[in-house]
Amino acid sequence: MEAYGGRRPEIRLLMATALAALTVAAAALFSACGGQEGQGPTATPAPAGTTGASTPGAGLPMPTPPPVDSGVPLVEFHSADKGYSLGYPEGWQPDASPGPTDSFLWSIGERDVARLQVTCNPERLSAKSLMLADAAVAAQYGAGIDPANAMPVQVGGVDGERNTYSISVGGLRIEHVVAYVVHGRCGYRIGLNSFGSGSLDPYLPLFDRILASVRFD
Repeated sequence: MEAYGGRRPEIRLLMATALAALTVAAAALFSACGGQEGQGPTATPAPAGTTGASTPGAGLPMPTPPPVDSGVPLVEFHSADKGYSLGYPEGWQPDASPGPTDSFLWSIGERDVARLQVTCNPERLSAKSLMLADAAVAAQYGAGIDPANAMPVQVGGVDGERNTYSISVGGLRIEHVVAYVVHGRCGYRIGLNSFGSGSLDPYLPLFDRILASVRFD
């Protein structure tokens, strides 16, 4: 079986495509995909290459995720423009380039295995509207997000909702746990993505710790 790292450019393309599509703000789609800014995710078509017979990386073997250390130390991160702080896992690579989304990537050698993303969306100011935006995009991949399955969650002292779902892009399964919460001018989407079927459960205790570390300005 071919090693996951041996096809890293193709895997990264698939990850970038799916994660960009699932970013709740249109500006984040522009930043991640290099395309033109659209109307938002409810009006955004499925990214090129996710349908048809020419999907890059289709049929690649799923990566086997390494053991997750749910007790890894958290490193303080503060975003003044988005009005929040949190602790991200030590060893994960932050990317806080301009735009509505901050990203924290965990790679091991040539393998990208998980990503934490925080998006500030000033256009969607309810947990339900944030979740429905995700649902509209996930539906383009044949996946469903049922708001009725959402569970209450408290993030930074603010009540919100939490849900899990998965999509498949070009043979790569991407599993998600997401918290949706509104504070001040932002509707926040705080999500952790893991790559590979059955890979999400080991991250859930770590995600709980990350949510508990969140503070809003």
